[in-house]
Amino acid sequence: MKNTVSEARALVPEFAARLMNEPSVAYHEDRVAAVVTAICSEHELPCDTDQFGNFHIRSGRNRRSSRKSSDRPFYFVAHMDHPGFEVLSGNRGKNRLRIRFLGGVPDRYFRPGIPLVAHPGNIKGTLGEKLPGKKVFSMDIPGGYGTKPEIAVWNLKGFEMRGDRIRGRACDDLMGLASLLAGLVIHARADSGVAAYGLVTRAEEVGFHGALACAASSILPKNAVMISLENSRELPPVKIGRGVIIRSGDRISQFDSATVYFLSRVAEELKDAVAEFDFQKALMPGGACEASAFQHHGLTSAAMCIPLGNYHNCGPRDRIAEEYVSITDAACMAAMVAAVAGRIPDYRNIAASAAERMDRLTAEAVARLTHTPRRPG
Repeated sequence: MKNTVSEARALVPEFAARLMNEPSVAYHEDRVAAVVTAICSEHELPCDTDQFGNFHIRSGRNRRSSRKSSDRPFYFVAHMDHPGFEVLSGNRGKNRLRIRFLGGVPDRYFRPGIPLVAHPGNIKGTLGEKLPGKKVFSMDIPGGYGTKPEIAVWNLKGFEMRGDRIRGRACDDLMGLASLLAGLVIHARADSGVAAYGLVTRAEEVGFHGALACAASSILPKNAVMISLENSRELPPVKIGRGVIIRSGDRISQFDSATVYFLSRVAEELKDAVAEFDFQKALMPGGACEASAFQHHGLTSAAMCIPLGNYHNCGPRDRIAEEYVSITDAACMAAMVAAVAGRIPDYRNIAASAAERMDRLTAEAVARLTHTPRRPG
């Protein structure tokens, strides 16, 4: 088996740097969207948008000799937004903005004076006072502004790579997106004759809006298998740097057991074949992911993720800080995307094998116990 982890180590940091250096907030993902479009174009991955602004990407092409009529379409999913502020209004003096925070960060982190930067225009300022309304604040801009900006984000480093760590304002979920794109590129290069798909969504941080709108429409095939790719808060027993996580569920729901089993089997095979690959298995209840949104609408769903430090920029001592992840973990997730895509024709057999084994054991148990009387006390 080809060392796809090595390939992913080259692609993931490149894609991550391009994505993470662009600001993105729910409903305002245009800069990250432009990077997604560029990467797909550069690597000849067909890419379209739906009526909600989500991207649909195809990797590889089905060949009759490789594809089975029973094959189900696999969609790997990541989102483009990160918690941040949308600009509601300005003032006459053009030195103050009214902004609303979109995303999940506890109130104790919103301290006046935190450095912010507004876009477009790269306008520096600070978080001001709390205003009436849910998570509505002022942003003070001593130097003033010209054209009213659309969003504001924490003034943190966009991307920094040191050793095995990547740090930045928005690892969640742009590292998941980088892994998705890298995995689809690797799969396309393999030319396996099996198509796999990427779904890149909008406005996840405000309640899975892009995913839910897509799932509620007729865009996705009813037999689609949805695999969410996320960054999830590092919680025991998982550890940063020990590989991708096969996620059995999240804070909201448990995922499809047969598909989780399929992912686990592919991960075990990849680990046996590629020394650099590693994986972990856990529930990851620290948050919720888009697999729960798709599952709510009746789609078969499972998930993979990488452990995240400073989740949603919530650092030690209630201070805003850069998030951080392991390059190894992200490369392993990209390798899993490629490996799972290559095994789509085997999904039905592998996913059913656990249930079939239980059926065999049940028959053995009934037969043996029926004809082997229990000895009295």
